[in-house]
Amino acid sequence: MKKQAVLWAALAVMALAWTAVGQVRTITLNQNYTGAPGNMVVQTDAQGNLTRGAANALQNAPVPLPSPTRAGFDFRGWFTTAAATGGTRVISGANGTTFTANTTIYARWSARTTTNLSNMPSAMRTQFDWVRNTRNVCEPVMRNTTGNLVFHQIFAGNGTFNWAVRWESDDTVSLQERRRIAAMLYDGVNVWLRPLMGYADWPFGEVPVNVVGWAVRNANLIRDRQPNETIWVNSDHRSPMSGYTTGDIASAPAARSRFQNVTAINNTSGGPHLYNWPATEGGIHGRYDHYLWLTKKKNEGVVGACGSAEGGDWGFRWGQCGPGSGGTGTSAANSHATSGLIHGTMVHEIGHAFGFYDWYGGPCCGCPQRNPPGYVNQSTMMQGTYSTYAPGSSNTTTLRDYDVWQIRYYWSWIRDLQPASQTRWNHTPIAWVPSSTSAMPQVAARATQPSFRFDSRGTLKYDLNGAQTATLKIFDSRGKMVHSMQLSGAQTSVNTNLNVAPQMLIWKVESAGKVMDQGKMQFASK
Repeated sequence: MKKQAVLWAALAVMALAWTAVGQVRTITLNQNYTGAPGNMVVQTDAQGNLTRGAANALQNAPVPLPSPTRAGFDFRGWFTTAAATGGTRVISGANGTTFTANTTIYARWSARTTTNLSNMPSAMRTQFDWVRNTRNVCEPVMRNTTGNLVFHQIFAGNGTFNWAVRWESDDTVSLQERRRIAAMLYDGVNVWLRPLMGYADWPFGEVPVNVVGWAVRNANLIRDRQPNETIWVNSDHRSPMSGYTTGDIASAPAARSRFQNVTAINNTSGGPHLYNWPATEGGIHGRYDHYLWLTKKKNEGVVGACGSAEGGDWGFRWGQCGPGSGGTGTSAANSHATSGLIHGTMVHEIGHAFGFYDWYGGPCCGCPQRNPPGYVNQSTMMQGTYSTYAPGSSNTTTLRDYDVWQIRYYWSWIRDLQPASQTRWNHTPIAWVPSSTSAMPQVAARATQPSFRFDSRGTLKYDLNGAQTATLKIFDSRGKMVHSMQLSGAQTSVNTNLNVAPQMLIWKVESAGKVMDQGKMQFASK
């Protein structure tokens, strides 16, 4: 009887897992204005996240939600409430929003203000022109062949932007912290993009920003790992800047790196977002454009300054920043969740990924002068206070006016460097499909749980409800399997042909290694 009790307890746990997080959820997208197109429907994976949910963990790429358009308005993201404020922002991916029930989410809009460079204050125009004509000549950032600034990455990703997180720490990191980091990255990128809405020919509203995976030295550092999370466990990336004595740190696969595959992507002509990324690496939505390198040096507290940035896919490196003295980068993430603030260092370092300079004065790097005429306060550029920002706000300006104009200027600059014969800035929006069956990537849907019902003679009536095949297993009171058979089809009856003395038996049905249903039954003898 002890074995039976142990086995039944195990089955009960599996049943709880299936019931709580094992169901695909239907998510209805509502554009949320009078006269809008009909609703579009997408689906979650079995964990309730907007990911592809493939059996291979490497294919758990985020499902990019469409960014709809509306005349005279800018798209400000998807939220759980139809109201103009409040609610929760929806983020896709395993570290994003988790849905526990079928849910409707709503587009949020802000009235468009159209502007162009002719509206820029003349003093700013003078300084930005100097950067373009003088600083960029001796210390070039904007090159026609560079092809790896955030501007390029968003277009190459067809309106999406992805991160891989490199966890250079011996501390553990919780699921809640991973989700907060993902939320900060979404907000940090879109802080810079909002001034481009309604400006010139920038085609995007808010863009989906996703974390596609975490690279760690030890899998045990990832607490509460979810079945659909992609975690890379290694320490095979040699870096002289690593704080570890080996000099090796964890890294994401090179096959997922946009930077390391930029030649194959062919982001200089002809459909830049159509490169066929390997399906085993999650396809284009499993790629990463940048690393977020979260650093806590071994036996040390902080890596140099609060943060630093680098080219390629390096993204930026972030130490212990923000209120409190928690783990690497996570104290700032926790502050974001409680106070609604993006850490200024994150906004600053992401700014470098658009090509923005630090202005530290003095000759360097072949430049006799690094500050523009009339520039007197370093804090003007990518610095300052971002405390007016609250996640989900549609109307709060988060950047200083100087930086609002800076990103508009830089977009015009990099766009004009593109030869007319090339199509780097082409963009095909994700189609809006107002129907019950979406064209979005999705997992196979199950409207209800599979059903299995025995009678006292051992006849099983079942409906696999979407699964191709399954395996029925029956155990006796001692935990010994007494029968196993394959099931297929829907709304089918099958005689299990049990010849046993009357007793309580335990059964379960498995498909693709997962328990679909289980129970116990008093069977009669034949």
